[in-house]
Amino acid sequence: METWLVAAMVLGCGGETTSDSGENTPEETAERGAPFTDEQLESLDPLLLQGHVDVLADEGMAGRIPGSHGHALSYAYIEAEMESIGLTPMGDGGGFTQSYSNDAVSGRLMLTEEGDVVDHETTEGVNLLGVVPGHDPSLADEYIVVMAHYDHLGVNATGDAYNGAFDNATGVSLGLELARLFMDSGFAPGRSILFFFTDDEESGFDGSLAWLDEPTVPLAQVVAGISVDPVGRPMLPDYWPLTLLGAERSEAFDLAWRTAAEWADPELDVVFVHREIIPSYLLGSDHDSFYEHETPLTALWFVNPGMSFYHTVNDTPETVDYRVLLSSGRFLAQTLGLLTTSDASFTYSGSPEMDWTHAEDVLPLLYGVEGSDELTADEREELEGYIAEVESVVESQDIDVLDNRESFFIQAGYFLLFDLPVAHPGEVPPPFPE
Repeated sequence: METWLVAAMVLGCGGETTSDSGENTPEETAERGAPFTDEQLESLDPLLLQGHVDVLADEGMAGRIPGSHGHALSYAYIEAEMESIGLTPMGDGGGFTQSYSNDAVSGRLMLTEEGDVVDHETTEGVNLLGVVPGHDPSLADEYIVVMAHYDHLGVNATGDAYNGAFDNATGVSLGLELARLFMDSGFAPGRSILFFFTDDEESGFDGSLAWLDEPTVPLAQVVAGISVDPVGRPMLPDYWPLTLLGAERSEAFDLAWRTAAEWADPELDVVFVHREIIPSYLLGSDHDSFYEHETPLTALWFVNPGMSFYHTVNDTPETVDYRVLLSSGRFLAQTLGLLTTSDASFTYSGSPEMDWTHAEDVLPLLYGVEGSDELTADEREELEGYIAEVESVVESQDIDVLDNRESFFIQAGYFLLFDLPVAHPGEVPPPFPE
């Protein structure tokens, strides 16, 4: 997080340093300094972040399930915010919205406007799309897509809302405030940034799939996507990691994120995870739609793995830790600045075979958890077993020393992502501690 406003304007217009291929690589672009100054990043306003979360995760939104009154209120709120920020509409017909046909999800419930609990009913999904225009004539018609889903799970049988503050009102809030930062700070991105608030993520990524089927910008001009989902809680009360999954599917994209990690808050442990370590049938988000398209697109999953209240009625605004959300948001802002000003192509190259280097990447996460004071003796013993297994992979430089790789990562992943956070939710700090 270094100095410069003038340099930001220079970056927005390209630059003179180029690689042998004629591209400004992420490393070459980063040599000029972090895209945003500390002063600019301070305009990411925690009060505005909190305000969006409080509205979207309010009981009155009744879990934001598609087809419900609360869902309609939610997308109307997001649309109004996009307009006030000054984004260029990129939905259908010159507006911010894109509508598509969808179906009800069996077993889910919704609240009517009159307050009755009924089976889920819906016929139409609504995506929202708006653009921060690029400023480099040679790059402005290319897009970095920032996605965050705004839908959630509705209500339970007694009418209690799945408010979805962490999943994913925080991601939407951060998307809106990043858009405001890029519009108001004076920073001039070279590429355009498409802020895409997706619907129906909770029913199988239907909103992002619908957009990919009928894109509102040419897919050939989409350089990369980022799914922000979920963010804003620590894994443990004294440990705040950020996990980045899927960068390994593009060498230049991976390099850009690793380069930008130099600018991250020291308290934010940025960890790179091979997408296939967590099987998509267990957990996924809208970035997976990019991979599954007939012409796969580069994309990444941006997550704070604080799953204490995930998919429960206890996922309320009061559980959001704005220290974590701000820290993650500032890092994402810096990375977007780098992605939009380097003209590297970030070509999708497919999922590489998992090897020992990908095991090495997750060791910082394991060591970070090991450093927590929250663990019980039994939890520490189990964790040390996982660490020993991963260290054996790294020491041998052979991932096949794991007897059953998939089973190992599922077991370790569930322990880290769910068992520990649920066992140690911790005291949620005030929204803006000193």
